[in-house]
Amino acid sequence: RNVPPYELSAQIDRLFQAWHRFSRRKWFQTITIGWFRVLEITYNLQKGTYHPHFHVLLAVIPSYFSKRYVRQEQWVHYWQDALRVNYTPIVDIRTVRKKTKDQALEGVAAEAGKYAVKSADYLIPGRPEETDRIVQTLDQALRGRRLVTYGGELREIYREVREINRSYEDCKCSICQSDMFQEVYRWNGGLKGYQLESQISGSLSPVVSFE
Repeated sequence: RNVPPYELSAQIDRLFQAWHRFSRRKWFQTITIGWFRVLEITYNLQKGTYHPHFHVLLAVIPSYFSKRYVRQEQWVHYWQDALRVNYTPIVDIRTVRKKTKDQALEGVAAEAGKYAVKSADYLIPGRPEETDRIVQTLDQALRGRRLVTYGGELREIYREVREINRSYEDCKCSICQSDMFQEVYRWNGGLKGYQLESQISGSLSPVVSFE
């Protein structure tokens, strides 16, 4: 449920603890081979409340849809039990499918990995004081947290991809032996631009936009 600013951090704690319990249930581990989970927080401008929730991508066993299928109302019951609340939470679960013939399945799956906070949710036009207050609340609630996590085989794939990226950064020209990569940029979705990796942790990281 939505919470006021002073309850946001505690609510996020409850969500993380609930997912820890949820993902370790025996029934969950028998139907999934891997998962990806990201926290998203939306802001209700009219009520001044925050809505933290998860986007999760599940890789299930081949027999899930034929023998081990879990109905939507069961997912709701399991999540309510893990969340330990007396109300019925919302669980929207659907199969990843292509929307068009030419669309890549990877692109559809990537929709699950949305940003923790969308800029449109906290950049209030003409109301700088409210924008500052929202940003401060989000900064305090999200500071030091791991917003994206992987489990099972998806965790192993993530580790392999990271190793591949590191090998590229150490790549040298076969002729002159100079570094092939002098500057590495990575996409920053929140700022909608590429950010220099070596300065991502800094407070004044440059962003290059490509329109």
